[in-house]
Amino acid sequence: MNDLRQKNPFKIPEEYFDELEEQFCNSEDFVSKLNPFNSPLHYFENLESSLLKALDHKNTTNKKVSIRQILQFISVAATILLVSTIFLMSQEEKIDKNQALNDFIENYYLEDFDSYKILSMMDESEIDLTLNQIRKQ
Repeated sequence: MNDLRQKNPFKIPEEYFDELEEQFCNSEDFVSKLNPFNSPLHYFENLESSLLKALDHKNTTNKKVSIRQILQFISVAATILLVSTIFLMSQEEKIDKNQALNDFIENYYLEDFDSYKILSMMDESEIDLTLNQIRKQ
């Protein structure tokens, strides 16, 4: 076993690595594997013009799509704005009507009442609810 470690049993022929590259490059298998594809006739002469035509066509279609998308977005935004404005206006009218009714009751019926008389007319649940609302404000 020690003998094998000291001596290499394999031998390489002289100038093996120098001739190896030439052998590979000259063999038909190596050349066919190196470039298995063929380019069409006049491919590189017409490549620039065909690419420019394809890019021109793509740019015009993208502009049309983007303009259509912008118009759709604007129409959706306008619709949402219109609906929300109508909804808010109706809410303001309800608040105004409720506030007017409350003001009328306070001014007409409760003009001569003090806070003790008003509290005596309310239930305990109404008093608690009113106090909770005041605390939150």
